[in-house]
Amino acid sequence: LPYVRYAAANHPNVANYSVPPTVVYVEPPPCVTHILVCIKSTFGAENYNRAADSDIQLWFQATRQTLGNPRNRLYLVTDCTNFVLQDAVTVIYPTRSNVERIIRNVATTLRDRDECTLWFSCTGQNHVQALRLVNPLDTITGPQLYSWLTENTNPNALIRVGLDSCHTGRFLGLPWYFTPQGQLVAEVQPPGIIGWIPRIICISACRSDQFAHHVESINDPEKQWGGLLWFLVWAHLDGVPRIDCVRDTEAILSPRLSDPVNGVWVQNPQVSMSFHDPNALFRSWF
Repeated sequence: LPYVRYAAANHPNVANYSVPPTVVYVEPPPCVTHILVCIKSTFGAENYNRAADSDIQLWFQATRQTLGNPRNRLYLVTDCTNFVLQDAVTVIYPTRSNVERIIRNVATTLRDRDECTLWFSCTGQNHVQALRLVNPLDTITGPQLYSWLTENTNPNALIRVGLDSCHTGRFLGLPWYFTPQGQLVAEVQPPGIIGWIPRIICISACRSDQFAHHVESINDPEKQWGGLLWFLVWAHLDGVPRIDCVRDTEAILSPRLSDPVNGVWVQNPQVSMSFHDPNALFRSWF
């Protein structure tokens, strides 16, 4: 047992107790691990991710309290260099093999009640739904990411996946999803989503036919954040979740991410889960 204390009934002076001690199991607090995959530039791409540096700093700020616990870690998988390294942070270069290795290593070590938040801030492909890393040949598809997260993973762990990337849609194909009206409904269980899967929540920035947009600083237009990350940080100010369904996600993003002329959404966040618990969506991402 990792955490054990000894207690003697009716003997306040434990050093002189005359009865055998009682072993009491004290459940350890859950361990929280963050994996932030933040790609600034993809070789051969016309544009770079202008939100990459700001996203890293924003993530550091949002997780400051969590990373104050020595049992918690943040793995930063990035090609960015313009940031101040924080304690409890491990930096890894974003090759596909490195991303797979760190995700598998973290997933297989999760215990009951442990939590992992995996966040992607990178380019998403349209013609083949995938995430692009620094090397354009290094791509990650939904089925690949799902297998890394679920093989030999404790089913009582909780994994949150955020995809602040274009064309991601319902990337992992999880069986429960939120409708545009904010209802959590079930779909026919897709192949591969069977048996001992962990609890997974996945939120992507947009539908598979849409682009993920950035939010600009009012004071400095050159400073941008990923729209989805900016919203989630706002939603957890002071540690108090302010939203509980996907309708609120669209409502908050709408001033920046809708077409004011035609009155249509240009970015509709997609939320899916491997289990049915609507209140778990925004309970705590940081």
